[in-house]
Amino acid sequence: LSTDGPAGLFRGYPAFLLRDLPFDAIEFVAYEQLRILYVASVASGGGLADWENALLGALAGGITGALTTPFDTVRARTMNEAGEAQKSSQGLMGATQKIIDEEGWGALFAGVQPRVVWLSLGGTVFFSTLEAAKKIFMSG
Repeated sequence: LSTDGPAGLFRGYPAFLLRDLPFDAIEFVAYEQLRILYVASVASGGGLADWENALLGALAGGITGALTTPFDTVRARTMNEAGEAQKSSQGLMGATQKIIDEEGWGALFAGVQPRVVWLSLGGTVFFSTLEAAKKIFMSG
């Protein structure tokens, strides 16, 4: 606060939105498309088992995590510039270009492996819970 003022508290908000909005859209579409493909090719006429929903959720979370890693890298770098107000004035495109210029394209995918693992676990829990809740609310 002493260096950046109250605006410093919101430094990474645009980058956060740039990461989370596409993430949510991609993850839901990926999950539904994986379900459609799976049901059409493997599952018999009934609903999917809990383990199948969990597996499809893990795949959707992992795929989406990998695809959105560059957005997460830019978000993290932007948010971690506390006390360096002059750097954040570059905006998202400037921050992205700086990463590419100084570290190469691969730097945008820094941390992709743990992110994929973490978001696969998250997708497992989220979509398993979603499907269980849908069963409960639609049966009553």
